[in-house]
Amino acid sequence: MGKPAGGGATRLREGTALASDDGAVRAIKAGTIKVMPEVQSFDEDQVFFRDGQACSPDIVIAATGYAADLEGIVGNLDLLDKQGRTLINGSQQLPHLPGLYFIGMRASIIGDIGSAKIQGRAIARSVRRAQQHERTHGSATGRDR
Repeated sequence: MGKPAGGGATRLREGTALASDDGAVRAIKAGTIKVMPEVQSFDEDQVFFRDGQACSPDIVIAATGYAADLEGIVGNLDLLDKQGRTLINGSQQLPHLPGLYFIGMRASIIGDIGSAKIQGRAIARSVRRAQQHERTHGSATGRDR
């Protein structure tokens, strides 16, 4: 096999996160996490899959591996940089895309799972604040949800 071209620090600098499993495989086998076919498109409430299925999930996790390749899914939303990475990560928001969040789009020394836990909590706080604002001041997006 030979020595790898670079170690963990090099991979992080290049934008590749280090992989670890904290129970996701067990949850998939138990049916707690459902793996779905390739996403074709989204609308406000539904996800449409290439095989013709559709669903209205609570959350979408795009497990894209080391190359996210988000261009086909969200390329028309003006949220990717020149390398195809999202301009936002965690609780960050773009004014023209309220309510859209990404977790794990930046490599982290603490790994994807540790980073996802931190980012997930930050997103939950952001969603809670937005919901409280909507209840107090009306819809933040101008759309009924």
